[in-house]
Parts: sequence; C-alpha cells; structure tokens
Amino acid sequence: WHYPKMWIFWNVMIPSLTSMFGYFPAKKLGLFENLPKYMVYQWAKWGRKQDYMMHYYSQKDYFFSAIKAPLLSISFPRDQFAPKAAVDWLTDQYTAAQSSRIHYAKEGPQPRHFGFFRERFKDPLWLITHDWISKN
Repeated sequence: WHYPKMWIFWNVMIPSLTSMFGYFPAKKLGLFENLPKYMVYQWAKWGRKQDYMMHYYSQKDYFFSAIKAPLLSISFPRDQFAPKAAVDWLTDQYTAAQSSRIHYAKEGPQPRHFGFFRERFKDPLWLITHDWISKN
C-alpha cells in the first residue's frame, strides 16, 4: 500500500465505526456526508482492491470509450482518495472524450478530495468549473 492512511480508512475505520454506529459517521470525522452501512461496505470493498471497482468487469464493459462528451478532470496535490496518478489514469480511460485536465497545485490552502465543495474554494475552483461548463 502506498498510502497507509487509506489502508487504515478502508480496513479499520470503515468497518469499526460503521458496526458501532450502524452507518459510517463521516460528518463526525469532518469528512463528508454520513453514508449508509451497506453502501460504505461496498465502497470499502472496492478501496481494498488495487484496481478499485474496475476489477469486476472487462474494460469494454465499462463503456468508457462510448463517452464522447467533454470531460473536465481536476485533482489536488494532497488528495489521499484520488491522487494525481489515479485521476490521470481514470481520465485516460475516456478515450473518445475531449478531456481537459487540471492538477490544481496553487499556493495556499489546498482543497484535497472533498474540499472542492466547500465555500472557501468557491473562488477560483467553482469559477474555473463554471467557465469550463460555459465554454463546453
């Protein structure tokens, strides 16, 4: 495992906290919204696999090559859930899409994985996204 924190997240935090509360209490941890028990167990099962959820089917069964819409893909330097290499890989799966790729590595606070949706990153991240949507 390249990310020990992620190993702890998938193998310790999700199983123990979910069995204790009956759901995954992400809000109590300051992460994101709370998640239902069976959904978070499935997510953890994916997270324990090297290819995440991609090991279930063959590449063609995911229909990546059928997506022809414009695609904006953004990653952040300190994102433990989706590091740059993982976002690069996923973006590359959409072979027929016109992809725009941003690795947001500006000075100052970094949004990490869930921070994009926080008000303090409205400017510039929401504006960048709005502009991209407006042009595409």
